[in-house]
Amino acid sequence: MGAKVYVWDTRAGGRGKLAVRNPTKRSIRSTALHPSGTILAGLTGDNTVAFFDVTSGKLLKTYEWPIGDLRFVKFTPDGTRCVVCSRLGKVLLFDVD
Repeated sequence: MGAKVYVWDTRAGGRGKLAVRNPTKRSIRSTALHPSGTILAGLTGDNTVAFFDVTSGKLLKTYEWPIGDLRFVKFTPDGTRCVVCSRLGKVLLFDVD
């Protein structure tokens, strides 16, 4: 995907494009939008899950998981947890604060 992700507000007809930049400059491999529509989770090439505010693009927090090559991120439907999977088949489920 690259070191940044572009977020468009489809309710605004595509206006209001926002570039969410990964501060590590590593590629963002997978993304997931929180059910509230306000937080974007991104997996970076350095085994980090980064959470961004989709309105401002500000980095909210990061978690580093040494479970191998991270490939997939998803929020649970209620938005209270996040799931991360590695290429090696390891899965983490953690609470979103």
